[in-house]
Amino acid sequence: MASKVVSGHVEPIELNQNKKIPPIQPKRQPNRLKLTDSLVAPVEKIPVPNHLLDTKIFAKLQRNDAFEVSPVEVHFSGFEIDKSDQKRYTQILKVINISGQLQRMTVIPPQTKFFTIHYVKQERLVAGFALEIKVFFRPQEYKYYQDAIRIYSQN
Repeated sequence: MASKVVSGHVEPIELNQNKKIPPIQPKRQPNRLKLTDSLVAPVEKIPVPNHLLDTKIFAKLQRNDAFEVSPVEVHFSGFEIDKSDQKRYTQILKVINISGQLQRMTVIPPQTKFFTIHYVKQERLVAGFALEIKVFFRPQEYKYYQDAIRIYSQN
């Protein structure tokens, strides 16, 4: 039972329970583009540019006038695949300041998800000191994996 309000007083209304009222269907509009859709260019997701990687000014070197890297290549062999993704392999890479002065540098991490690095960021590297970079490797299948760690400095 429903009710209707007429000038401040409520009157009951009987609804016929036997009649089936069809649900209200929204009117279908033909597939039309909105005006704003035709005037606005589609949004393209463009990766954030990285000037250091885009210029490709890096060279495969063991050393330059400021830094020496030891070892030059990190090789993970005899790895096993762990489905729980808990097993990772670790090796240490050392970047040594061989110049006679303080050096600033930026470490650019690997680009693939299989390799990650961890190091304590230092504002400057004193002459003769080394920065230790732990390289972590998490394989997902038996294949050859390759990536690079880039070190950018003023020299």
